[in-house]
Amino acid sequence: MNDAPSRLSAFIAELRHRRVFRVAIVYAGVAFIIFQVADFAFPALHVPNWFSSAVVVLLLLGFFIAVGLAWAFDLTAEGLVRAKVKREPTAAKAPHHVVIGNKTLAVIALLAIIAAAWSWWGRPGPEAALGKKSIAVLPLDDLMGDPEQVYFVEGMHEALISALSNIGAVTVISRRSTLQYKDSEKTMPTIASELGVDALLEGSAQLVGERVRITTQLIDSQDRHLWNKTYERELEDVFALYNDVTRAIAQEIQA
Repeated sequence: MNDAPSRLSAFIAELRHRRVFRVAIVYAGVAFIIFQVADFAFPALHVPNWFSSAVVVLLLLGFFIAVGLAWAFDLTAEGLVRAKVKREPTAAKAPHHVVIGNKTLAVIALLAIIAAAWSWWGRPGPEAALGKKSIAVLPLDDLMGDPEQVYFVEGMHEALISALSNIGAVTVISRRSTLQYKDSEKTMPTIASELGVDALLEGSAQLVGERVRITTQLIDSQDRHLWNKTYERELEDVFALYNDVTRAIAQEIQA
């Protein structure tokens, strides 16, 4: 009956001897720093979202690799050598409170990495983050090539604002506030900051034969493209065109 506790104590003592606990603790600290740096730097550098997932996966894999190497090898003056099992009888008689302390630290180290990975992976993506956000619809670029069709482009801009305003979870900036950015060369993050919004909807209207092509794209305040869509309809029924396009875009944002 006493063999199991003694074997467990011997195993824990061997983990201490091979510095597995120390490696786990140091790795957890380094991983936490990497998490924090990536969390701060990735949005500023406009790094694709999948980079964040890649960092999490690599650090989790690295943890088990580091612990495995710590168990299998010893770092000596001659370099890495295969670790040998410590046979000293006193190893199994290490002070109980020390063993528990090291084991607890190792568990905390692993839990810290798992918690950081969980919080990162559970973070809502750009699409999910659209709920209950503020959006500004920028004036559409007029590519119609017909001065008489200016009314159509302006009408589409106003129709989009009106349609999106009916979505209870989205706050839409007024048309008057967005008109100043017509043909503006300011960057999307700058415009979003000045308007105090989380996302911008921009687009263009182009006449292709007897059909109108509306191209739209949703961009967040960090200049990341969330989605883009192209809608093409006959020009014959302007009001039906307004309804079709605005309803489709409203459904995209509300989804």
